[in-house]
Order: sequence, then structure tokens, then C-alpha cells
Amino acid sequence: MVGLLPWQIVATADRPVWATDLSAVGSTVPTEPRDRARLLTFHHRLEFVNDDLLSVTFLSRNLNHRMTTSEGPGGDYVWMTALVNVHSGEIQRTKVWANASDVFDLAIVDRNRLAVLDRWGIRLYSDTFEQLGYLKHTSDTVATVGPSPNRKIFADLNYSEWSLDVSPTLKTLAVLHRGGSVTAVGLVDAIHLEPRNRFTTPSFFSSTISDEHFVYTTFDSAARRIARMHVRNLIGSDTADSQKIAIPNCNSPRFLTSDLLIVTGMCSGLFLIDTAGHQVATRHMDFRSDSLRPQNGQRVASSAEPSRNGDKLAVTEFRYVQGSAWRDTGPRSADVTIVVYDAALKPVFELLCSEGKVLAYSLSPDGTLLAVTVDHKLSLYRLTPQ
Repeated sequence: MVGLLPWQIVATADRPVWATDLSAVGSTVPTEPRDRARLLTFHHRLEFVNDDLLSVTFLSRNLNHRMTTSEGPGGDYVWMTALVNVHSGEIQRTKVWANASDVFDLAIVDRNRLAVLDRWGIRLYSDTFEQLGYLKHTSDTVATVGPSPNRKIFADLNYSEWSLDVSPTLKTLAVLHRGGSVTAVGLVDAIHLEPRNRFTTPSFFSSTISDEHFVYTTFDSAARRIARMHVRNLIGSDTADSQKIAIPNCNSPRFLTSDLLIVTGMCSGLFLIDTAGHQVATRHMDFRSDSLRPQNGQRVASSAEPSRNGDKLAVTEFRYVQGSAWRDTGPRSADVTIVVYDAALKPVFELLCSEGKVLAYSLSPDGTLLAVTVDHKLSLYRLTPQ
């Protein structure tokens, strides 16, 4: 196990390679409390399609407000995706997603394709937005399992939500339908959009997938201080949970490669582990692991986004401000720093985001570029000399 000194930065960013104003193509942020609570858990979605093309998805005002139909959504906001040239920052094309409301997600899969989830199913698109395939949702009982919520309308239904996840190889897609008590997980061949397997688990806090494993986190103690990662085999006859790994407070695992996970999420550091639970590298923050929440001024790692080749990972880190809402969608923007680490958890780049709220960030497939959206501004930074 490799131990590293806390907080040493090698390089900092002065200015981006280019910056694009997304409000020019309709990007907006809901201001109504109901819409913010319903839609802003998604924020922006920012992903590199390949080395030349960047995909950014955001909310836009619906100019055709009406009843929702099969041809299009009728709410106040619609989801829109813009494809941006990585080299110039020019927006090449945009698309408004029909059938998308609070049920929406998007993932980049193999062969430069976009998998888009809406309330009817999953659709597969090329990098020119040509539809290549469609898979209808499988019916389940997620919304009816467990105790019903205490309300008069639809008292027999629980709240549920849909999301997508994709393996590091971009070949396996997980379709998640999460309810109050159980979660249905559907595995899909991302190349041909063909269903492979389906199973249910108890509802969890977060999850990640590789071609061979599905990992999810739950909190075992009443104080919610111990997050336990459950590792489920996806290959072979034994598909039950094979490992249970306990790491205090950490609740957000992500597969860095098919064999290694980076674990963070409101905890005392970054942990690089394998699926057997062996720690390969660690990097500690000043947030005590035995504390339920950080103290005022302590540095916390929030989430991690790895590059596709597994060589780099970008992590949002911030100084906790006492009195801020712990369960908000994010910390105060003035406290957020995006730090890029190499595979040994050595910091190589940092970006202080002090002029707005960080909505999304993504590393290029080779780990040499960092794209960031702050409010409506999309910027690209180079991590290595040109």
C-alpha cells in the first residue's frame, strides 16, 4: 500500500484552451423550488464521446409548453445535448430529447455512441444523433415494494428513479430502477442494445459497474458512519454478493479500470482498492474518518471521474463551511477545487472554481484534457504541455 503526503499540487491552471457560453444555445437553470428539487439532481452531464468530440447535456426552457405526448415533453424544461468540437470549442449540433422529463440519463458507450434513457426505454444514437436502436423498459414492482409513503394521492406507490451506468470498457450498460426498498438492475450489451441479465438488490446509496462486477454501497449502522461496499459477480454461475468491504463514511465507488475502484464521497480521503478489498493506494484528507460529518474548514473529497484509459481521475474537493446544508446538491462554489490525480493518487493539476457553481466535469479518454461547466460556461483545460 502506498501512502502519500496530504495536499501537494504540481501544477495549476491559469486559463482554458477555449470557453463556450452554453446559454447561447439555451442552457438554463430552473429557479422554481419544485423544479430545482425534481431536476437539478442531474445537473449537467459532460462526457467525451472521443478525442475529437465532447457531449454536454443541460436543461433548456421548453418553448412548446403543452401536454406531454409521445412526440415531445410538455413541461417547463427539456433536456438538450450539444456536441462540441474538442479542438475549437465550436458547437457542431444540438438535439432536444423527446420523452425526457425527470426520467432521463445519458451515457457514452462503445463505438462513439450515445445511450439515452427516457420514460419509455433506452435509445442508441450515433455521434450525429441518428437513432440506431431501441430497448423498451422491462416492467417491475420497484415502486410498490416496501411501506407506502404517508400521503393521500397514490398512497400505494413509492418514489422511484431511473439512471444509467456504463463499464470502463463501454461495453456493458446497467439500467437502474431504484425504489424505496429495492433496486432493479438490468444489464445490457451496449454495442447491440441487447438485454443480458436482470436482478434485484436492496436499495443502495450509490453503485458502479464493470464487465465482471457490480458494486453498490449501503450504510450498516444507525449513525450511518460505516458505508459497506457489496461486490456482486456478474460472470459465472455464482452471481451472489462475493465481498463486503467496509470503509468509514466513503459512499461513492467508481471503477477506475475493470479491476480497480477509486472510493471517495464525503470521507477522509481517496482509496484505490481492488474488488477483493485490498488497498493499492490511499490519500488522506484532514477530515477524521470517525466523524459523521466534517468540521468547519476541513477538506473533503466529494466525487471522482476517471479518464477512460484509467491513467487519471478528477476529484472535486472543498473546504466544508459550517452551517451549509449537508444534503444540498453541492458545496458552495467558492470552496470547490477540481484536482486531477494520476493512477498512484499523486496530484498533477488543480483548478479552483470560484466564479460559479460547478455543474459537471470530465477527463478526455487519454487523460490529457479536462472539460468543466461552471454555471453556463463550458471550458477546456490542457493538463500536459502541447
